[in-house]
Amino acid sequence: MDSPMNKYKKLISNTLIFVIGSFSSKVLVFLLMPLYTRVLTPGDYGTIELVTGTANLLIPIITLSVTEGVIRFGLERKLYRRSDVYTTGVLTVLVGAAVFLCLLWILNFFDALRDFKWHIFIYVLSSGMKGVHAQFIRAKGMVKLYALDGIFTTILTIVFTVVFLLPLQMGINGYIFAIILADIVSTICLFLIASLRKFIDIKGLNLQVSKMMLRYSIPLIPTAVSWWVINMSDRYIVTYFLGSSVNGLYTIAYKVPTIITVFAGFFYQAWQMSAVEENGSQDKGRFYSSVFRYYRLIVFLVASGLLMTIKISTRLLVSDDFYTSYHYAPFLIAAVVFTCLVQFTGTIYVATKKTVMSMVTTCIGAVANIVLNFLLIPVMGATGAAVATFISFALVFIVRAIDTRRYIRFRIGAGKLFMNTLLLVLQGLAVLFDAKPFHLVQLGFFVLFILLNLKDLVYIVDRLSSRFLKKRRTHR
Repeated sequence: MDSPMNKYKKLISNTLIFVIGSFSSKVLVFLLMPLYTRVLTPGDYGTIELVTGTANLLIPIITLSVTEGVIRFGLERKLYRRSDVYTTGVLTVLVGAAVFLCLLWILNFFDALRDFKWHIFIYVLSSGMKGVHAQFIRAKGMVKLYALDGIFTTILTIVFTVVFLLPLQMGINGYIFAIILADIVSTICLFLIASLRKFIDIKGLNLQVSKMMLRYSIPLIPTAVSWWVINMSDRYIVTYFLGSSVNGLYTIAYKVPTIITVFAGFFYQAWQMSAVEENGSQDKGRFYSSVFRYYRLIVFLVASGLLMTIKISTRLLVSDDFYTSYHYAPFLIAAVVFTCLVQFTGTIYVATKKTVMSMVTTCIGAVANIVLNFLLIPVMGATGAAVATFISFALVFIVRAIDTRRYIRFRIGAGKLFMNTLLLVLQGLAVLFDAKPFHLVQLGFFVLFILLNLKDLVYIVDRLSSRFLKKRRTHR
């Protein structure tokens, strides 16, 4: 077991690798938003969201969520052969795709999806294979290759998107084909660069390991579907009540909050690995408490900063037709904050292999989300969908924070968490009602966030500066 200092260093080191590997590519995606919003209409965006959203719903069902089993069992290298883990992952995706092919005709019953059924099939297959290969690479400890693949895939997506949308003017088809082709090329490159052919062993496959992986992964299907319901059902209900154009604006409003998930995602990928490795540690509760304290601080500060600059960022990122979408962003930003906190608690279920409770807690949020969407959207419009999403994620976090104490007892700092949430909601309401002077009011809220979390901020700065000075003295 790593020493207390080493495990923090390893977490920070892996996080930095994911940051270096992903940050530039994520920035490029946001820079292309003006292109998307000028070439595609709000109606086009609404259709794209329905097609890709449906594909993302089907991926965990068709693949049996086996990618989660690949990363979890792949990390336990001393217990399971890598060839068993990799072969099980690939075969599960291929068999699932074959079954899906036989049932593809079902999509003909949905008018909005009928013309895109082959898009959805190839999207599911390519994404499933990409997921297995990427997670297996990460489980092998090849985090640098994993990070580089993130850059490579995003650059490919951008290049294909620009070519398909501008010279070829393929519209919706071009947007979807760009994602599919990028995943296919990425999968082939990972297979060749990491020499994964040697891990294919169908004849010598240990079926016991395959059964264990699927027993772990299958309960995650309802979990993944529930996440989809919380994240995507509002788009369908908004389309039903308000039309595809409003759904297009609502979809764009979701783009700005994803900046939070970008930053949190760098950390989460590293944290998932650390959580599994620390599962047998005696002081894991203290480790979780310490990491959560600063993780919570960062996501709330980033969220407050986004609200403070929401009008500026929206003006820079989208065309005039999409500008009013910023009104839907405040509660979506709050929802994404709790998405990050929920993911943190989810690592406890991953580390302890308690995937059934992961499913139960997420299903609670999914049911709440659907009910709230039908109650709030007719009254509040698309803003009601954002509020429903926020409440659903907050509910899932509360349930998980209570339930996971059975496995790992760590502090969430309930008082500080409540005050940060209240302040974020108030700041969001100020955006929603355009409180004047807008930028001064938002700056005031951001300052309040800093004052509320000043102690934690000072501690982080002190720790980082002391380590920096220590390294400088060491190198002299």
